[in-house]
Amino acid sequence: MTKKLFLIAALPILFAACTNPWMENLVGPLIKDKGEVYDYTFYVGNEEEWKYARLAIQSGGENKNYRIILTGIVSITDTPTISDYTFGNDAFPISITIIGREAKTIDFGIGGNGCMLCIPFGQTVTIQGVDLKGTNDNTAPLVYIYDGGIFNMNGGTICNNINSGNGGGVYMNGGTFNMNNGTIADNKAQSGGGVYMASGTFTMNGNAEIYNNNISNPSGGGGGVFVTTSGGSSSTFTMKGNSGVFYNPTGGGVYVTGSGSTFNMDGGHVYNNSNTVNGGGVSVISGSTFNMSSGRIFENDTTSGGGVFIGGSGGTFNMSGGTIFSNYASGQGGGGVFIGGSNSSIFNMSGGTVYGNYTTANNGHGGGVHVNNGNFTMTGGTITGSGYNPSSYDPNTCNAGGLGSALYVNTNGTAIINSIGTHPLPYDHDDTIFEP
Repeated sequence: MTKKLFLIAALPILFAACTNPWMENLVGPLIKDKGEVYDYTFYVGNEEEWKYARLAIQSGGENKNYRIILTGIVSITDTPTISDYTFGNDAFPISITIIGREAKTIDFGIGGNGCMLCIPFGQTVTIQGVDLKGTNDNTAPLVYIYDGGIFNMNGGTICNNINSGNGGGVYMNGGTFNMNNGTIADNKAQSGGGVYMASGTFTMNGNAEIYNNNISNPSGGGGGVFVTTSGGSSSTFTMKGNSGVFYNPTGGGVYVTGSGSTFNMDGGHVYNNSNTVNGGGVSVISGSTFNMSSGRIFENDTTSGGGVFIGGSGGTFNMSGGTIFSNYASGQGGGGVFIGGSNSSIFNMSGGTVYGNYTTANNGHGGGVHVNNGNFTMTGGTITGSGYNPSSYDPNTCNAGGLGSALYVNTNGTAIINSIGTHPLPYDHDDTIFEP
């Protein structure tokens, strides 16, 4: 199968004739290191040695476990190339671990461009303490995962890449990305400044961080992470542990769109992100799903839905735990959560707390939750209001002219809350709402 891919750099054609003896001449076998068994180790300190290591792996056969140790800064000066492989062909089962020791940087020199790591089906690439540094005029992400490839990031950074397309740091079109530690920072793309998911599984864990990424398309989204689907595929993004998506100045923190796109927040933090459109922290639109069982969404800002925006042609937000606090909306409202777009937008709250959020515009309604369209069902949890402020939580508030410090329901919206009962719409509620 022929696929159009981004590549590190073009290898001279004469290298293609080289076979296994190259490996024997370049490197020696390694028996064991920290419990890991490697067939071969490469010591790489410049661009030429990087090319040789790639060539040797390509010709080394299947079911091998390789290690690359960086001993110097690798500056790539080649231009992008279309090919079917990076370290090997599709369905070429190998494992490669790249470790930063004496040096830890792979960057682009003069004329360098393209993708540094392309990871297809059958290949597992792991980086430990390695910094991948891009360029300000790139046409590709730094890491491209596709068709079932596996990428493990156990430390280091993916940074300083401006891609004219989608995905400044990482682009996923199938496969698995396990971000256990490290940072993705200072990247920019049309959508998905940090990570763009067209399909696949992406998990953030440990102390992994995605911050200070931007989008160049005003109608795009996902300064931190953009989650979508294509061709009937599915995309699942999960946050755990102490991971964070924060300080992404444009496009918001996480943008989830399309049926089959899911964001599971089982821990971690989404904070201090901004969006000029809607959804400062998280946007859930067009048939996508956001499940929040733990973690925190705080200090994000936008026009509507400072913490979470549910809208477009309808998305679903299920909140069973966690907290949404200190977010603000400068436009229509919904400092904590805004439900709009269409009648198929849904917010189900069975646990967790929404507190200390606010609106800043005159007539900005719903400091905690604004139901403009769609349906809000509350069977558990707490939404604070200015009418009653429990000592453990700050109240949600509205600016002058705003209605419903805890909850505002427009005439096109529906709210089912046992402790409140049924009221004529529009409806605004200022007292704290407790649900057992």
